[in-house]
Amino acid sequence: MEHNSPSTLSDLPSTSIAPTETQTIPPASSSPPPGSVTLWSKVSEGLTNFFYVTSERLRPTNVPGANMQGPISFLGGVSYPTFTDPAFLSDFQSRPWMTYRKDYPPIQDSSYTSDAAWGCMLRTGQMMLASTLLVHKLGRDWRLAWDDKDTRSWSSYRKITGLFLDAPSAPYSIHRIAAAGTQYGKKIGEWFGPSTIAHVLKKLVMEEKECPLTIHVATDGVIYIDVVTAECLQRDQSWKSVLILLPLMLGLEGMNPVYHQALKACFTFKQCVGIAGGKPNSSYFFVGTADESVLYLDPHIMRPAVDIKDVESSTKNDFSSYHCETVRTIPLISLDPSLVLGFYCRDRADFDSLCVTAQEVAKASTPIFSIEKREPEFQDRDVDVISDNDDF
Repeated sequence: MEHNSPSTLSDLPSTSIAPTETQTIPPASSSPPPGSVTLWSKVSEGLTNFFYVTSERLRPTNVPGANMQGPISFLGGVSYPTFTDPAFLSDFQSRPWMTYRKDYPPIQDSSYTSDAAWGCMLRTGQMMLASTLLVHKLGRDWRLAWDDKDTRSWSSYRKITGLFLDAPSAPYSIHRIAAAGTQYGKKIGEWFGPSTIAHVLKKLVMEEKECPLTIHVATDGVIYIDVVTAECLQRDQSWKSVLILLPLMLGLEGMNPVYHQALKACFTFKQCVGIAGGKPNSSYFFVGTADESVLYLDPHIMRPAVDIKDVESSTKNDFSSYHCETVRTIPLISLDPSLVLGFYCRDRADFDSLCVTAQEVAKASTPIFSIEKREPEFQDRDVDVISDNDDF
């Protein structure tokens, strides 16, 4: 496939941060009143953390019926012959992996110091955005190398990953995401659905003035070319890179099999940066397909929050827990119908290519979203900014 070259846009903002161990989801316990830390709340949180630490040892690498053979369609339209291909393993292990964490500073207006049992969609949203920023800054061909002598790449990687650390000062921390969710009807400690995480990420990116891209949330499963163009075309007629998020509901009780082919086709798009979705009560970050199975990164693993006081002086060991060596798969048939697609377009040509490819796929299979030239005049895109009822 053809890869985009790294961008030369201004560096992403650096950030000073906080909180660091290893785990994975009983029912979320109710949040105590803001500011109150009861003995029961601490015991409950401790039991939840213990559950995820111990259950990690029992989690299978793939669900029965899932394919672990290949070939593989991976993020950005990259293909690999097998799961043991060294090039595939290097690519997979380079993708950012955000999981449940514990022992970080309490999230504002709550006593939560862990997101176990409720933060899976928040974490998959972080993976989606972090993956996009890495592709934007370092290019799709970038691979993680702990002995890398390329100080420029390491510096960019470190800054991007630092934006997601578990501290109130990090722009895309669990603290900021959970707090932003309250503006969409979500309490701290409550699961997000696909629409909520999409709009929350857009809000946080808009607030981060130095962020080199914008986010467009496509509602009702439609990408309107004129709307995206208006959001990306700047005063000097240059194009601002965009992450297009498409929250979808592809069925009722379960995903309708008629959509499987189109969903798999998404990973053949060079603009694809992943899918946040899962099975009932669990959100995963899907990064590829193999036959009738999908590959995913699992956020339901508990780890201690990483305590980095100064990202600029951080070491490679500080970020080792942000990458996964275990490839997991799950059959398409078992997926929840509620999910959000992510497509990154570096420039106008990239966006045009996405539209053409999507229209071609729509001719060959039941489409899961559509492309339209213009938004209807009666459409009010602010109306459906939720809260959604499709929480995982």
